[in-house]
Amino acid sequence: MNVTRYTIREFQDKLLEILLVLDEFLKRNDIHYFLIGGSSLGAVRHKGFIPWDDDIDIGMPREEFERFEGLDFSFLAERKLQYCKIGQNVILNAPIGFLYDRSDESVPYEECLTIDIFPIDDVPASAFKQKLQKIVSHIYHISVGRRPAQNRGKAAKILTTVIVKLTPDFMFDLYEKWAKRAMISLGESTSGLAANIFGMKGYYREIMPKNIIEETEDMLFEGHFLPVQKNYDQYLKRLFGDYMELPPESERKPHHKCFED
Repeated sequence: MNVTRYTIREFQDKLLEILLVLDEFLKRNDIHYFLIGGSSLGAVRHKGFIPWDDDIDIGMPREEFERFEGLDFSFLAERKLQYCKIGQNVILNAPIGFLYDRSDESVPYEECLTIDIFPIDDVPASAFKQKLQKIVSHIYHISVGRRPAQNRGKAAKILTTVIVKLTPDFMFDLYEKWAKRAMISLGESTSGLAANIFGMKGYYREIMPKNIIEETEDMLFEGHFLPVQKNYDQYLKRLFGDYMELPPESERKPHHKCFED
């Protein structure tokens, strides 16, 4: 498959098929999940995909995510879907899960239809501990991806570039284990705060009351009922501001792949 042979709508239809298989799998295993980011915005504003969007993002609380990563994925494999756990992704990337469509094994992973699966973590109440958690999350990110942090600010890019250049490969495994433990342990369930730490808006913009992110209701998405934040208004305002206003036409284009007109 070459994505340039597909229209964006055809690509979205195929992504939807994968999402529905994943939805069935998660419900069978009683895993609590929900659409996040642009996928949540699409459900609210468009009752489905944002017309120019080319991916699907879902989230689940950290404890659910860890349980999910320990499941038997043969149900997905039988449907030609490959799940890559954190640290086992074919493409070194962020510390999140990736579900790939492998119905055509000749397609390189970079061009596969993919669903990104994000753990949602507890966040501490104090500003000092939040800063520590943010720093540790950068170390965890680069330890998994083995490359400098992207889209995390100039200071983070400089710091992580130095770390990557100076760190021998064998040390990254140790950094990864330590940083993950530290990042999670810095979170405080009593704070009532949570965040998609590796979300598109960055650490601080993603922080919000846990109930806003994790309490869900089913909403129509391309004709199917899927879980979205019950308090989606606060959630989407935090991430996007006036989320019902469409962006300028020049910005209405896919962010990850190229398609035919």
